Amino acid sequence: SPNNLKDNQLVSAVAFAGAPDSVTEKLFNNEEIPNAIREMEKIINKNIDAVMPFEIGGLNSIFPIISSILLDKPIVDADLIGRA
Repeated sequence: SPNNLKDNQLVSAVAFAGAPDSVTEKLFNNEEIPNAIREMEKIINKNIDAVMPFEIGGLNSIFPIISSILLDKPIVDADLIGRA
C-alpha cells in the first residue's frame, strides 16, 4: 500500500508501451524492466525501494509483478492512471 511507504522511499512505475500484439513479434524475456531499473539505480546512484504498475489491466499489470519478484522489491498496490 502507498501508506506503507516512507516519505524518502523511491518507487518506480513500470510498464511497456505499444500494441499488445507486439508480443507476438518479439517475445519478452522478463528481464527488460528489471534491467532498466538496475540501470536507473546506477544513473541516479540510489536504490529504487519498490515498483508499482503504471496501470492495472492487461499486460502492464503483470510486468510489475514479475519485476518485483526478480528484483526482490515490494510492489505497491496502486496505479498512476486510476481508470483500468
